[in-house]
Amino acid sequence: MMPAAAQTVAATAAPSEQEIAARVKSLLGELTLEEKVSLLAGGSRIATAAVPRLGIPAVRMADGPNGIRANETYKATSFPASSAMAATWNPAMASRVGEAIGEEARALDYSIVQGPGLNIQRVPVGGRNFEYYSEDPYLSGRMAVGWVKGLQSTGVMATAKHLAVNNQETDRQTVNVIVSQRALREVYLPGFEAVVKETDPGLMMAAYNKVNGFYSTENKWLLRDVLKGDWHYPGVVISDWGATHSTAPAINAGLDFEMPAPAKFFGKDMVAAVRRGDVSLATLDDSVSRMLRLIIRSGRMDGWTLRPQDKVDSVEHRATSLAAAEQAITLLKNDGHALPLDPAKIRRIAVIGPNADARMIQGGGSSEVTAIRVTTPLEGLRAALPKARIDHAIGVTNDRFAAMADPRMFSTTADRHEQGLTQKLWTSGSMDGAPVRTMTDDVFMRFYFGPELSEDAGNKVVMQWTGYFWPPTTGDYDFSMIDRGNTSVWVDGKPVIAPSQPNSPSPLFGGFGWRERRTSVHLEAGRAYPFRMDFMPARHWNLAYRLGIQQPVGSIAQAVEAAKGADAAIVFVGSSVTSESEEADRPNLKLYGEQDKLVEAVAAANQRTIVVLNTGGPVEMPWKDKVSAIVEGWFLGGEVGNAEANVLTGRTNPSGKLPVTFPRRIEDNPTFATFPGKNLEAHYSEDLLVGYRWYDDKAIEPLFPFGHGLSYTSFAYGGMKLVKADKGWRVSFTVRNTGKVAGAEIAQLYLAFPQAAGEPQRQLKRFERVELKPRQTQRISFDLTDADLRIWDTAANDWKVENGTYKAFVGGSSRVLPLSVQWTR
Repeated sequence: MMPAAAQTVAATAAPSEQEIAARVKSLLGELTLEEKVSLLAGGSRIATAAVPRLGIPAVRMADGPNGIRANETYKATSFPASSAMAATWNPAMASRVGEAIGEEARALDYSIVQGPGLNIQRVPVGGRNFEYYSEDPYLSGRMAVGWVKGLQSTGVMATAKHLAVNNQETDRQTVNVIVSQRALREVYLPGFEAVVKETDPGLMMAAYNKVNGFYSTENKWLLRDVLKGDWHYPGVVISDWGATHSTAPAINAGLDFEMPAPAKFFGKDMVAAVRRGDVSLATLDDSVSRMLRLIIRSGRMDGWTLRPQDKVDSVEHRATSLAAAEQAITLLKNDGHALPLDPAKIRRIAVIGPNADARMIQGGGSSEVTAIRVTTPLEGLRAALPKARIDHAIGVTNDRFAAMADPRMFSTTADRHEQGLTQKLWTSGSMDGAPVRTMTDDVFMRFYFGPELSEDAGNKVVMQWTGYFWPPTTGDYDFSMIDRGNTSVWVDGKPVIAPSQPNSPSPLFGGFGWRERRTSVHLEAGRAYPFRMDFMPARHWNLAYRLGIQQPVGSIAQAVEAAKGADAAIVFVGSSVTSESEEADRPNLKLYGEQDKLVEAVAAANQRTIVVLNTGGPVEMPWKDKVSAIVEGWFLGGEVGNAEANVLTGRTNPSGKLPVTFPRRIEDNPTFATFPGKNLEAHYSEDLLVGYRWYDDKAIEPLFPFGHGLSYTSFAYGGMKLVKADKGWRVSFTVRNTGKVAGAEIAQLYLAFPQAAGEPQRQLKRFERVELKPRQTQRISFDLTDADLRIWDTAANDWKVENGTYKAFVGGSSRVLPLSVQWTR
């Protein structure tokens, strides 16, 4: 369902900061105390409050950052997740994606997008790492700056999040992070600082966790001293949903805006706090002024115009999603030129694994986009290899609990002409009378049904879905319903899920009060089973449900049979939405379930076994030396199948590089001894040695190092020069494509500091993507200034630059750096 076309007037040019300031001052003088306070909390779960008397509108917001995730479950283009975007090492591509998301936000009537996520991937098992860019602050900052510039070029405001050190899901709402000022300034905050100073994001989201003893939403040092003081941030500091814990302590520390509605602390308690003098009028007016500036910047007061709805999932946006996905794919290993597959020579391949034909496009949680279009790897390979025989087997599951129902298994009629189910909706509390809405629906998880349903009407919502279920294979199907106990399911006229049956705690979003009910049913492939689902009033303002269906996966033995005799066996393994998700960190770095056994068995049956991983971060690979090629396919969005097929068949030359280190074993990572903390305290004892810095300092050989990524061609570095520049030093060098096909290389510069600085061995300071034809050479120049040499002096509470010898290293990864040059400052 799409938003109704809005009645708009012609948009005017964006006002200048001087004009905005004058309008803010004028409005501030007209607002009553109660109206001022009303602007400091949500008007709903997804919007600011309005003041109709003064023409101040509500401003709507949607989740991001890999596409529009709307409470109304509008469909949108699904783009690669942030860790995948970082693997492109291409801020210009991030900008293209950000701009496309901004256009879709405007088409769906949103003025704010919750993104980008800027937390450092400190913990390799972090359940939400896929929403964050990298373990490195410089790479994170450059990618985020590109994304925000693209998004905000459309007039949609970004929300940089989650300030600060929200690096784990375990105890995320209560954990107290103990971290040094130096590590904060040099590792965990630079990405946020870059976004603030270079893009002026509309909002900055304060995290759930505590930082050195204070909740992020009550942390004066973080919000008022650093963000609003040192960085001069003029925007709005918004709480994460439910992260506000107080009234006067929070606003006095620098929090401006409490979410979601209804206000718990920034409502009548704020009015009382101002009248008591606990909150000064100046502090209140500062927060209100920031909110007014945001609303004016959004354009909602000056003729906000919707983009055409055909912008959503447009040809251009699909092309952007595909290009980003292709650039993200990272070739980790390619022995004996196992890749690319030659379409002219391939006669039969085996496509194996739980992600081969799954819609595995993203991680789980609040960023899940309801994608309009998804191509699976199996579908992509069938299109890319039309003459080849393709044998498909699943073999094992990678789901922690039942996967969300696949819309391809449903049709509205027995002729299977239309995918999905017929949905009818009533707002009277029963199914009596004509429904107020009838539509085709293929979305099987919703948090909230939309703004057209008021809170009172929402409590009386009744919905019914009817159609047919088509099992793709014969076997036992596990049906799961996660809701508040008010949904029933029938298959073939028989009750499968009923409110009266026993339930268990929900494996996700338990804070919503959800429970799970499950039933197993034996079904036969090729039959059309009549299907019905009824949603009755939940008597709760948060209307939500999730239908899961776990299909039969066969056996490893069946996968081995498919692999035998094939020209190549491609095994698609990795995470699912249920095994890598918000709210839960991964228990270890192993592939979930029996996926490692599957890879080992297939590799034993076929010498040309290629493993394609779909993960948000690193995994252990005990089978690494037994397979011919390994491809990291990340969470690539809706074009995952086409992108992976293009790379596997050589239509696209892979150019992705790892934005995180892949350790050989979990025990090698810098947080192994301290994660997730004890007694709700997480001590960041590794200090500056985050990610590759730890492995370098401790001389630990990783499985695959930070910055690593192979190509179907080869590159050579040379001609390094150092010259004094106006404000520092210029390092230049050449990169040559020494192979036979065109390709792209990511040239990386790492800096070593004087020993007296007490810094890690090397730090990434510059990078550039360069596309080269065979035998083509290009010279690349990087300028370095004192800003790149600064380190935090805790005693002086300021930045400083050490005198001494600096050394720049250049190459294709953090561990392959053939060029170096040094100078003395």
